[in-house]
Amino acid sequence: MSHPFEDHLRKIHQIISLEDGDREPYINIYNEIRDALLNEICEADLTFKQLYAGHRCGESVTIGRYMHKVCLKKPNEFDVFFILKMPYGHKLTISKDKKRPGFVRLGLRRVLPSMPSTINLNFLLKSAILIEKIIEFSISTPVSSWYAVPNPLKNKRLDCPGNSFQLINPNMEDERLSVGSLHVGVVYRLVKSLRDRNQIRKLTNTFLVSIFLWETKKRPDNFWQKPISEVFLEILKVLLTHIQTRKLPYFWNPEHNLIHTLEDEEVASYATALDLLFCLLQAYRDQSSLAFHDCARLFRLLHKV
Repeated sequence: MSHPFEDHLRKIHQIISLEDGDREPYINIYNEIRDALLNEICEADLTFKQLYAGHRCGESVTIGRYMHKVCLKKPNEFDVFFILKMPYGHKLTISKDKKRPGFVRLGLRRVLPSMPSTINLNFLLKSAILIEKIIEFSISTPVSSWYAVPNPLKNKRLDCPGNSFQLINPNMEDERLSVGSLHVGVVYRLVKSLRDRNQIRKLTNTFLVSIFLWETKKRPDNFWQKPISEVFLEILKVLLTHIQTRKLPYFWNPEHNLIHTLEDEEVASYATALDLLFCLLQAYRDQSSLAFHDCARLFRLLHKV
């Protein structure tokens, strides 16, 4: 017989999970708007038209709320970034950005002589660029397909203008986090929903994805087969520890401490909020008479039950 806390988390997961049929009407609207916008941009900008190589739908530039099927009040807001493929990309040189740990600078010296005069270089350097080169950072297996995303940091301590890009690999992230027989996706949705409903918004998907990528790398598969409640509390504790110690290495390059993108006041506030949530949820684990609404209120779900 399963424990009430485990049963309640499973029910919460059912409530917060977005079914394909629920989001289909909204995705159809999104597709129409995206295609209309895409056509207008192609007509207005020759560089974009020449280099356009596809698009990804998600939250910011990483795995999005729709990809992981976490429902909102209404799925009526979609983020999308258009991808441009760097011409003569094989001539591109890539070096670490010494002023921004975890970021890279794209060397265009060998590319410029071959680049058509119709290409607007300034426009190109402000776009998400597809790079098909092997770049080794923290992972043991080289990955050959990356997106270089201009990601200016607003934090006053880390502001660094110029040709600086963050490398992401959403395809590899999807592969590592979409293990059907394990509880990776279930726990990810629970942690993400807890974050969203408690207004811890600055802990973006980049933070959560990095944590899950590190944890799936270092933990055996049988860890993710444990009861959902056990895995959920353990990962929540990991998240809390990262915030309290103010250190969370970016998975693709651990020199980049993601916590440095937050202000000190935000880190302190999030640490307090997460510590309270963790203590409450941990106390619920062993309560044999735990009521569902006690768990649901932490996810702000009482109006749904």
